[in-house]
Amino acid sequence: MTEDQLKQKGAIYVTDVLTGMSVYSSYVVHMGRVEAKKWFLQLREKNGEKNSFLDFYYFRLTKEEQKRVESCLTSEECLYLKEMAKEVQDDIIFQMEEKLLDIAVKLNEMEMLFSTFYYTGEKSTWWGNYGKEYVVFWDKGKCPVFSCVSK
Repeated sequence: MTEDQLKQKGAIYVTDVLTGMSVYSSYVVHMGRVEAKKWFLQLREKNGEKNSFLDFYYFRLTKEEQKRVESCLTSEECLYLKEMAKEVQDDIIFQMEEKLLDIAVKLNEMEMLFSTFYYTGEKSTWWGNYGKEYVVFWDKGKCPVFSCVSK
């Protein structure tokens, strides 16, 4: 899926954090990989699989950059990406499959490759960031953070 297709589905799509923070309500959440995966799966359940996406730029990296990323992954995870690559063209936005989510939150935590997580039911966007932080953007109503993430 392309960025334009994601926008057509109604996602909050920002090109940089500062612009996002000036346009949308935002909050910074600190989560390690286990907590992030649990949280994103809860949001996927709440929004539905057809309304849950993530960006994953691995397939646009150079071969050298891909090898660096792969050095942080298990052989099973590398095989999964190799199989995925057979079907990927220029896509960077994907349905939120659990195995891809596992890889994305792992790489976010390691600061190896950042992903952003998009929900189009109850709209929110979670921008992976340094220091195990996620910047969440939403445009109306109750912040999607406070119902499940404890501080």
